[in-house]
Amino acid sequence: TGLAALSGGLRVLRGEYKTAAGFGTTAALLFIPIGGVSLIQSRFGATPMGFQEPIVLLTAVHFHFAGFALPLMASMAGIFQTGQPRLWRTAHAVCMALLVGGMPLLAAGFVLSAAALKLAAAVVLATGVVLLCMLVLSLLPEIQNVRARLLLGFSAVCGAAAMILACVYAAGEFSGTELITIPQMAATHGLVNGLGFVLCGMLGWKFLATNGGEGSQK
Repeated sequence: TGLAALSGGLRVLRGEYKTAAGFGTTAALLFIPIGGVSLIQSRFGATPMGFQEPIVLLTAVHFHFAGFALPLMASMAGIFQTGQPRLWRTAHAVCMALLVGGMPLLAAGFVLSAAALKLAAAVVLATGVVLLCMLVLSLLPEIQNVRARLLLGFSAVCGAAAMILACVYAAGEFSGTELITIPQMAATHGLVNGLGFVLCGMLGWKFLATNGGEGSQK
């Protein structure tokens, strides 16, 4: 993950962050080492800034999935779209800003122990994910690769479902009422988000890329 961050830094120096897709890829590479460091801390039983398990491990998980995978998947949508109207491109830029901006906002909420900030961050990220899902669904008719189309469609549905659970959890923290526990979140949100949304989505974009972007821009 350190080497990935180095690649992200080189992208900054080369100015490869000035488009929405380039910005997302660069942010993904810069976010992932935070997940790597957090995973090492978790495995060694460290308690950075006094945080205990499972928060340390969940930090690693979130910076791999929400910090790395989400901006990267949003970048892929921008790369493979062709001839979309200005409204689509504007929505894509807004989506990218929400996804990338939501991560430090969420981290700040935990560091400051601010329930309102954590709720705001959850809403920002959830809005970005739902917007990404809508953008991906709008691209499906022009994707000729059947495997990619099915995987991306399933991924989009799972992404929206996972964000509903994330907002329910954040609302519970804000209100002081445990609406859903962390183990329950891992079994539901984690499964749907990790396997359904991210894994299927990444595979869908991979199939599309390896088949020369059939029906879409390379």
